[in-house]
Amino acid sequence: MRSGLGINEIWPELQRHKNSLAVADGVMLFYPNPVYFFVSKDRPELAAKIELGLAKALKNGSYKALFLAWHTEMIALSQLPKRSLIRLKNPNISPYFPQIDTSWWLPDKLQGQLSQPRVQ
Repeated sequence: MRSGLGINEIWPELQRHKNSLAVADGVMLFYPNPVYFFVSKDRPELAAKIELGLAKALKNGSYKALFLAWHTEMIALSQLPKRSLIRLKNPNISPYFPQIDTSWWLPDKLQGQLSQPRVQ
């Protein structure tokens, strides 16, 4: 079994492995890991449609609504306001990659900790 499961992964895994897996109390790791969509280089119009659709969904709030519909229960189970945040560095992300918007799910108390130096 691997370690470092995401907030969207840990609770189902904990149910499957009750006797051999535990969630650490009072701490969480933040490892920036963006999600990408890949399409065939022969389908640039498809890539453009996906990009346009995602931009529209972000602008009109439907992406956030869908995100929260799927993840609110797991976020609540995680009791994030009771945790300290340790920010890890992802060496595979370009320094030019934009900051990940965590405002939808990460409590204000922990937002400030994201600006602290990253652990190597």
